[in-house]
Amino acid sequence: MSEVSTLERDSRTLARGELARQFDKDGYVVCRGLFNQTQMQDFIAEIQSFEQKSQKAEPLDQGQMRFYSDIFRKSELIRRFITKRQLIDFLVQVAGPDLWVRWDQAVAKGPHSGVFAWHQDNGYNRLPQQHYQVWIALSEMTQDNGGLWLVPGSHKRHLRHERVANHFEAAGADRYDAPDSGKVFIEAEAGDVVVFSSLTLHKTYENVTANPRWAYVAEVMQLGDFDPTIKPPYFLAAKNGQPVCEFVDTLACSRDPRQIMKTLPLAMRHRIVGPLSRKLRAAFKPQRSPA
Repeated sequence: MSEVSTLERDSRTLARGELARQFDKDGYVVCRGLFNQTQMQDFIAEIQSFEQKSQKAEPLDQGQMRFYSDIFRKSELIRRFITKRQLIDFLVQVAGPDLWVRWDQAVAKGPHSGVFAWHQDNGYNRLPQQHYQVWIALSEMTQDNGGLWLVPGSHKRHLRHERVANHFEAAGADRYDAPDSGKVFIEAEAGDVVVFSSLTLHKTYENVTANPRWAYVAEVMQLGDFDPTIKPPYFLAAKNGQPVCEFVDTLACSRDPRQIMKTLPLAMRHRIVGPLSRKLRAAFKPQRSPA
């Protein structure tokens, strides 16, 4: 298999059922030019404005690789963009008709920024359910500037992850760095969209160019799946296959006993273990000697 993806086709030419079958098989689908240059102009400007608006560093920041998260909650323009009909029409074919957005982030890989190692997004958020990453290129993506690599078919199971500094890496996934490992590179221009499973292994290598590259991703869940780490209001993106752009105070799935039991370990970790471990780290942090 070529390292540049030979699996993808312009997904708008695929029959409705075939698109879902391709996603089930490979763990991702690509749609070239879903948004044109005019549509992207204001969206890109709005996202990049958070570079100046951001008041503090993000937990995942690493050198010249910078993250801007939960920005859809702060921008009506972003909310309206990610619920545009052409995007929802594409997304519901693989994700289902009823969807909500749990989280989003923009990623800027500045000149000479480093690697974002192989991982599944569930390795970070620890959700038991597969969900959907709606990835939008905001600039040209090349192998030199740290574009997106995926491993087709890697979404079939959860992988163990190990903490490395402020990031998580899928255990043993470095074998996919080999040239003949089956990984594929997603060449992209601004306005191209990739929808991939939260369980699909992905990575970006160093940006060895003199220019930054930008991407945006919204994490979308089916309306029947709950995330106990997200506080209301909840943002609906689609109902009955139609675009929606509204916040609601509650989700019915939050009262579903099956969802409560499925996400109980995550809820306990988020509400008890996480805060306790942070307090312990702070308590045992070495104190600076007075000058």
